[in-house]
Amino acid sequence: MQANIRTRTLEITVISGENLYVDGNPVGESAAASVVVRTESLKCWSTKTAAKGGLGYPLWDEKLVVEMPLHARSITLEVQCRTSKGGSSGSSSSVRSIGVARIGVWDILGGEGEGEGEGKGTLQKEGWLHVMSYRLRNWEGRRNGVLNFSARVVKKKEEEEEEEEEEEEKNNMMDHHHHHEMKGLNDNNDGGVVLGVPVWWNNHLGIHV
Repeated sequence: MQANIRTRTLEITVISGENLYVDGNPVGESAAASVVVRTESLKCWSTKTAAKGGLGYPLWDEKLVVEMPLHARSITLEVQCRTSKGGSSGSSSSVRSIGVARIGVWDILGGEGEGEGEGKGTLQKEGWLHVMSYRLRNWEGRRNGVLNFSARVVKKKEEEEEEEEEEEEKNNMMDHHHHHEMKGLNDNNDGGVVLGVPVWWNNHLGIHV
């Protein structure tokens, strides 16, 4: 059984690709492309095949919510395509890799410098959106188009609940402190009675204001 690994939630929107080719042919002509996201974990996430866009310029505009281990140093986005061969009666298909983009974790988190796990670099606030374009390279190291996507850190439900509990505890402590301050002020007065000057006091002394 795999031990529980602390993760950070990312929302990655795969937007589009540019100049994507397979075997010299633009993607979309005889190949349907999709994008696979990996975060240095056993799981991976994939978009649907692109149904829009021109030849070589697939359009996904699909949002993926992924879990990234805190120890991860990078994530990869790989564009794959399914090509078909043969006629309608005896056609076969195979999955081909078009190109891979490797993104450093701190390019997404918005920190300064490279880090691993918590406490490294400067983590930007959750919800900050980063829109990026990365050049793809095939397994031979050759350039093969560009992938456009966006990414942001998403708060987990349990993190939001913890923050709400901390805020409630803080408010309770402030109310408790305020109560003791008021009690101390009253105790300093005689018998707990607040002393004041009547509004008619000056007139009683013959002083006009």
